[in-house]
Amino acid sequence: MAVSTGFNAVIKAVTDATCTTTNDQISISGGSCTTVGYLDSYTINDSLELIDVTAFGDKVRKNIPSFPTYTMDMSGSYNYADAQQAAIWSNTRGTGTRAEKVYTISESGSKTTVKGYISGASQGSSVGGKSTFSATMTLTLIPKTCAI
Repeated sequence: MAVSTGFNAVIKAVTDATCTTTNDQISISGGSCTTVGYLDSYTINDSLELIDVTAFGDKVRKNIPSFPTYTMDMSGSYNYADAQQAAIWSNTRGTGTRAEKVYTISESGSKTTVKGYISGASQGSSVGGKSTFSATMTLTLIPKTCAI
């Protein structure tokens, strides 16, 4: 069983890579990776949409699986001087065409690659607390995890 305390996790933005897709999973080669600074938490979420096919006479609800949905949430301390945090803000606040983003998450001998759109971001602060940053990414491909 692999155990991680999270202290060695890192999320990196991928640019100028060659991306290939097989069975709706992304693989990347080349390019450059730049750490999104000051993050201290991430979660990759998945859910499966179920379609109700209950018919007259059924004694219990019947469902069939439909499409999965994937999101990634990341958060940490706010620092607009960090180029990758600023890029996330530019992507969400801009009025131009939104671009899909690719990130890698490395932790405890594994690397997960995700691709999708930044679908939300927030910042906040409180007296006596840290300034916070968070972003949500709606994925357009199935996350791919492999050993590194």
